[in-house]
Amino acid sequence: MLILLPSCIGMSATILLNLSAIRKGTIQWKYLLLVTFTELISSILTFHGLTDAGSAIFTVAYCSVTIFTAFFASIFLGRKLCMMQWMGIFTVTFGLTIVIIGSEHEGTKVTYGIVLILLGALLHSLSYVISEYLLIVSDDPIAPEYLCTLLGLLSGSINIIWQIIYTIPRFDVLVTDKILQHHGNAQVVSVVYLLLIWIAFTNSASFYTIIGRFGRY
Repeated sequence: MLILLPSCIGMSATILLNLSAIRKGTIQWKYLLLVTFTELISSILTFHGLTDAGSAIFTVAYCSVTIFTAFFASIFLGRKLCMMQWMGIFTVTFGLTIVIIGSEHEGTKVTYGIVLILLGALLHSLSYVISEYLLIVSDDPIAPEYLCTLLGLLSGSINIIWQIIYTIPRFDVLVTDKILQHHGNAQVVSVVYLLLIWIAFTNSASFYTIIGRFGRY
């Protein structure tokens, strides 16, 4: 959970790009909370999957987001895909199948990691569709920067509560000892943590802006 906190902080700061976004649209809390918990569970699953499967397999397996998004968008939003889009989806599916078959030789840990990644990708794709609904389809959509900030604040609040209840009482075992065990440097970890916040800020701002504008023109 501690590795997910920079993402929450970065998302929360997105509103600084457009303060007037607060006055636009109506917040639909039930969908907002659904996206929050979906993204939170998705992030936990994909990070564990990344640890077990490795970055190379993760990159391929996570492409399944494309497949799941197309499926959910067609069901919940009535989106229709052209032939070239379906060909792209079939190509990704084919590549994903090869990776899954090849993982049998890598051991059960890698296979387990792929399963976690696929589950995380499925939930993440669902959050795509719900976000598109909030930003485009709903009767009074909110601005992308506002949605991103609200999601960051909600998920960040849950994360901080977890840190207070679980991490801080075990900080030496969970954090300090782990850094020493891997011959790490606390200052380097702190700098990287700040970089993760900046990366999350730029990534989230771009991502939700794209969702908010795609399909309007």
